[in-house]
Amino acid sequence: MPPATAHPAITDFHPSRSSAESELYAASTCADGVLALGYMIEECGFQFPKPAVILVDNMAAICFSRQSQFAGRSKMKHIDCRQHWISVLRDSKLIECVHVSTEFNLADLFTKPLDMPRFVKLRDAMMAWCPH
Repeated sequence: MPPATAHPAITDFHPSRSSAESELYAASTCADGVLALGYMIEECGFQFPKPAVILVDNMAAICFSRQSQFAGRSKMKHIDCRQHWISVLRDSKLIECVHVSTEFNLADLFTKPLDMPRFVKLRDAMMAWCPH
């Protein structure tokens, strides 16, 4: 099956044109990883917290994740399917997408150029201090 693209003349995947599309795609991919991790933890005899919280810093993606109805097919089939997958996981109480302010978004350490104070704040929030 050929990849889903924005236009039939485009024969390969293409970059997202909106941050909401990128964030929803990332949330769906993250949900797949969370499910896999949950399966492994439960096979080891431990409980995995449900719903698992996925932090998203894009309000449009949060709105898509909270829609109660799947809109159906559109020109963005690849996003529609991922939005539906997020909705299924949400309705099954397996995940919950929660907004994280950009001020506290640790992922920004890896995706954005930051000024020194913000870098230090996020770095310190991620690192555990060990006196030994």
